[in-house]
Amino acid sequence: MNRFISILIFCLIIPNCFSQSKIIKGYTFDYSTNSRLAAALIYIDSLRGAISDSNGDFVLRVDNFSQSDTIRIRYISYYDLNFINLTQSTDTIELGGIPLFEYFTGDDMTDYFCRWFDFACKRRWKNHVKEEKERMNNYYLKQDRIIRDYAYIFNGNQYKINLENHCIDLGENNDR
Repeated sequence: MNRFISILIFCLIIPNCFSQSKIIKGYTFDYSTNSRLAAALIYIDSLRGAISDSNGDFVLRVDNFSQSDTIRIRYISYYDLNFINLTQSTDTIELGGIPLFEYFTGDDMTDYFCRWFDFACKRRWKNHVKEEKERMNNYYLKQDRIIRDYAYIFNGNQYKINLENHCIDLGENNDR
C-alpha cells in the first residue's frame, strides 16, 4: 500500500515539474474607435481558451506551451487574428493591446418584389445588386489597406499582419 501511494504521488508530481506552463496576457480593442472589446475569444489551437472581460483584458494559462502553438483571437464581425512563434524565454507573455479590425459591412437586404413582367423593376434590382457588390468590395479593399499598414509593437519591435493567413509572426522582425 505504501509503495502504491509513493508511485501515485510520483506520477502526479513529476509531470508537472517538467511542464512548460505559460501565462499569456493582453487586452483587445477596436482599432477604429480605440474602445476595449469585451467577450473576445482567445484560444490556442482549439485546446485552451479564455474570453476577454468587460474591459477587454484576458489572461490565458496554458500548460505544455510550445513555440509552434498559435494564439487565435476571434470576435464576431471582426478580422480574425493569429499570433505565431511566441517567445519561450519567459513564463509570462504580455501581448499588450491587440487591435481588432471590423470586417463586415452588412448586406443590404432590400428586395424589390418584382412581378415577372415588370422589367423596369428587375433592371433597378440588378443595378442595386451591382452597386451593393461594388460598395462591399471597396469596403474590404479599404479595410485590407488599413490592416496591411498597421504595425503591431511587441517587445519594442514592429510586426506587420500577414493578410493571407491573418498572422502576426513574432519570430521575425518584419517592420517594413
